[in-house]
Amino acid sequence: MSTPNRFFRQKAVQQELQLAKNANLDWTQTDSAKNAKKWITRYRRNWDILAQELFEWKLYPVQLFKLHMMGVADCYWDVSTRGSAD
Repeated sequence: MSTPNRFFRQKAVQQELQLAKNANLDWTQTDSAKNAKKWITRYRRNWDILAQELFEWKLYPVQLFKLHMMGVADCYWDVSTRGSAD
């Protein structure tokens, strides 16, 4: 996701918030707030997707698996080595 897209999305949310305040509406009841809650929930439950889509990190599959397990497991232990490095 590129920076200009993020900027315009943030601008749109700010405008929606301002419109809701002007109309004396509770922003949490607007469609924009409900959409934001869905995206936040998605990223909180899937750290691997957050790393790939939002942070644009290039990770190996094993790293994605580890991130996902850290996010969903109650207890996660990881033992990582460098393999046959001398």
